[in-house]
Amino acid sequence: SSSTPQQTPILQLEAIQVSISWFARTVQCMATLTAAQKAKSLTSAQEQERFIIKLVEEAGNGVNTLDWNAAHVNLEEIQSQSVLEDWALDVLDKVKDIEGVSSRDIYVREGPCPEEYTADLM
Repeated sequence: SSSTPQQTPILQLEAIQVSISWFARTVQCMATLTAAQKAKSLTSAQEQERFIIKLVEEAGNGVNTLDWNAAHVNLEEIQSQSVLEDWALDVLDKVKDIEGVSSRDIYVREGPCPEEYTADLM
């Protein structure tokens, strides 16, 4: 039997039983948090891959070392953050194209809400 690549599920926003505004704001928060975490990384995926190759070259057959495993975990974190950020930005781009959704519906502030907006909640 031949294997086929895994299909990426198509996100059908119209079928979601939540507010598009709420959904878009949640995805925007995911994108923001992911970008912030990526910014903390001291290395890129390419640099981390080169580091792993260097470890393999230096270790010969002993690639299953603590350093080698830690380098792979770090690489996987960097790659996962990139995938999540790309997905979130793609979703936000698609949300803008949904009929009846205005930019005001999906607006997300860069900072916290002004105090006067939340005074009644306190």
